[in-house]
Amino acid sequence: MGLSGILHGLLMMGIIGEIKKGNWFYYFGLAAIVGKLAMEYFSGPSNITSRFIDISIITSAHLSGAITGGLTACFIAFTLKETGGLAAAPAAQPACLTKAQRILHEGSL
Repeated sequence: MGLSGILHGLLMMGIIGEIKKGNWFYYFGLAAIVGKLAMEYFSGPSNITSRFIDISIITSAHLSGAITGGLTACFIAFTLKETGGLAAAPAAQPACLTKAQRILHEGSL
């Protein structure tokens, strides 16, 4: 898998991450990338793009990158959901704080 496959994977990770946050607009992005991949899979790469970048396009790299990125995003989303995500980790406090400073730092008396 080359750079284009990695970029497709990162794109899918970003889209799925935004959908998980509730940004419904990214469903359009998901539909666009799935449509692009389907078009490349069934009809081959775009001749215009191939001539523009002057190399052959390996559509299987795009597809495998998108699938890998999508699966990785789903795995991360479900793993963070089960463990409470990054917010579940306790905040680090400097060891040199006195009790009064800790109370002020936490904002509770």
